Amino acid sequence: GLVRFVTFHQSFSYEDFVEGLRATTDESTGALRYEVADGVFKLLCDAARVTVTHRAEAPLDITGRQIWKMSLGNNSDSYIFDECIEKGIALLGYGAGVDFAGCTTREEIHRRLVKAGEKIQQNDYAVTAVHTFVTQVKVGDVLVVTDGLTKFRAIGEVTSEYRWLPRDDEEPYMQCRSVRWIRVYKPSLAFDQLMSNQFSQMTIYRLRDGSIDFSKLEQLLKQDESEAGEPTPRVLIIDEINRGN
Repeated sequence: GLVRFVTFHQSFSYEDFVEGLRATTDESTGALRYEVADGVFKLLCDAARVTVTHRAEAPLDITGRQIWKMSLGNNSDSYIFDECIEKGIALLGYGAGVDFAGCTTREEIHRRLVKAGEKIQQNDYAVTAVHTFVTQVKVGDVLVVTDGLTKFRAIGEVTSEYRWLPRDDEEPYMQCRSVRWIRVYKPSLAFDQLMSNQFSQMTIYRLRDGSIDFSKLEQLLKQDESEAGEPTPRVLIIDEINRGN
């Protein structure tokens, strides 16, 4: 990721090089929304100034651990991320404030939601998200916290089973797991520092072999205090620079 290549052409634009809007679909509502996506030049600039704002000793071996992508808050509730880092937890906003302690199947989760008055189908994504967070994520698994579809901002290790965290009646984030945050980055790192492709819009899902680059993950976790000091130089190689708009 220290050296990037780009070829200019007549339709290569500011949006490709610096930043531009990208259309995405919200998985819970199906509504179309637009997010700012960084271009190759801005990604390289941001990578050059990234600092690790929180650091803990990483697991010696990640072999056999499941790796999960998770969003912690969005534009309207971005404070959730800061709260999770400060308190050493991960919070899920789905579940309508219901306590799912003791649930082991998707069917049990759906029944509790219906009992709580939710008009919801068993195959709805809200049930999927809760089922994943409550029953499929295991102690020792790794969470990669994303920042939109093209960046990630934290890596943590799950350290507890699911628990319900009662909060204000208007606060939906009541599904909780304890997490030891290993790395927190500011600004966020580009997805290609870890992934072979962009992240999905889904709030939580498993990162499978082929999408995540385990060698890059191991490198991120092995980085230590020797990172401090002068920023590492980055190189951008532009082919056909005279053809750009």
